[in-house]
Amino acid sequence: MRPAPPDKRKQIEPLGYRVKDFCLALDTSPAQAYEMMRDGRLPYVVIGGRRFITNETVERLLSSGE
Repeated sequence: MRPAPPDKRKQIEPLGYRVKDFCLALDTSPAQAYEMMRDGRLPYVVIGGRRFITNETVERLLSSGE
């Protein structure tokens, strides 16, 4: 059985951002992101030693205007 062509495969929506991707998406610096994580203003999860910021957290942050 051959895999489906790329355009026929189900696209997986990412559930969160790595810190560098979060910074690129929100045009902020890693230093600011890590400061917000230390202060508890930016919740994150650690998976395999990497920090991830969930989409839900990003949406909440943007709606709060912080």
